[in-house]
Amino acid sequence: MASRSKLSGIQRQVLALYRGFLRTARVKSPEERHRIESVVSVEFRDNARNVDRKNFVYIEYLLRRGKKQLEQLKDPDITGLSTLEINKFGHTKRQYCSCLMVTLAHHRHLAAAVTLFSSVVRTTHALNCLLAVLCSSSAFIHIAPKVLLLAVPFASPDTTTFYILSSALCRALQPSAAADLLRCMPSLLLDPDPVHIRAVLSSLCQCGPARDAAMFLDEMRQWDVTPTRSDHHAVFGTLLREGMVVEAYEVVKNKMDSDGVAPTLSDFGAILQAFSESREFESVEVVFDEMLLRGLVPDVGVYNMYIGALCRKGDMAGARRMMDCMERAGCLPDVRTFGVVVSSYVSAGDMEEAREVAQEAIRRGLQWDSLVLAELIGMLQASGVGMQAQGLLLELLSVHDAPMLGQLMRALCKQGVCAEVVGTGLMDRIIINQNQSA
Repeated sequence: MASRSKLSGIQRQVLALYRGFLRTARVKSPEERHRIESVVSVEFRDNARNVDRKNFVYIEYLLRRGKKQLEQLKDPDITGLSTLEINKFGHTKRQYCSCLMVTLAHHRHLAAAVTLFSSVVRTTHALNCLLAVLCSSSAFIHIAPKVLLLAVPFASPDTTTFYILSSALCRALQPSAAADLLRCMPSLLLDPDPVHIRAVLSSLCQCGPARDAAMFLDEMRQWDVTPTRSDHHAVFGTLLREGMVVEAYEVVKNKMDSDGVAPTLSDFGAILQAFSESREFESVEVVFDEMLLRGLVPDVGVYNMYIGALCRKGDMAGARRMMDCMERAGCLPDVRTFGVVVSSYVSAGDMEEAREVAQEAIRRGLQWDSLVLAELIGMLQASGVGMQAQGLLLELLSVHDAPMLGQLMRALCKQGVCAEVVGTGLMDRIIINQNQSA
């Protein structure tokens, strides 16, 4: 309790000193005041960083010294001074007061700094300096709006003001509030800076609601800022993460085109996968057709997603036909393509067809390496048919050395199914099979 009263006493003393300093400064010679203020301002600049939060001795010394020297001067005499010299002196005074205000705010003399701002400085530059200090700490950011309201009668906010406040809100993980702040700028005849707009959009995509990010993307055009490919992809990814697949497809199909950004094959692939996982198979067909109409040629990855959707739908005949179609189109199925179909046949209880498809992959010279096997085992475990497929998996496993077995174990761990596979006894059978082969 004693240290708290001492701290508040120092604060009151500093406040009284700087008020007396300002009263004295109003009635002294401009030339001498300019000289003294220049010296004190330099000392503030050079030594402010050496004053920590709990030590106000140096601030007290500067204020007391400035007040004492000014009190020794005579009444002001501006005879013979030109208007330019008088204006120059006024500018120097504002610079010094701004330096004093920022130093007080930096050392948590907030009441003194705000009083100095509202009574003497009263400029947009000083407002921005004070807001920058307040917004640098999350503990004092709540004071910033009060200071902004206090400045309304005599200091209009500018683009820098909005940059300081909205950046602080983004750092505080409140990007929606930062976006609302930027929406106020046109009413003040201020244009948001494109770089700053994209910074707020990026923050919205990282930690804000996806719907707010999509809305902000549309508003960018109202400010004559055309969204780039990276802007669209950021919003697109955010919508997919929150399961808003229809809205994400709207970005790919319409909004990107309106901004002169051509959707890529990977964009359509991500939409296909999302619709497939949500079991919206009609939408999968629509997206695949739209991709073909745009002249995009599917690669093996996109074909695998489409075939996977057909398998989830239960259309195994359609999946086999699509494998034939992709081969006729010059895109050979890879081992993952066969793995998806094998897993679906096993899930449907058709072990004969599953074994036939697996053997077809082997006849084509495709290698069931550890990564692909782990993916296949993961799909089978997720479908609840891991036990039924053990015989088929043993046929596919060509485990002849320990490194291959280790790679398979690591791949299963990445899939998150290693413990389940060990529990089924499959790994024991693999090891026994390896020893017999040796």
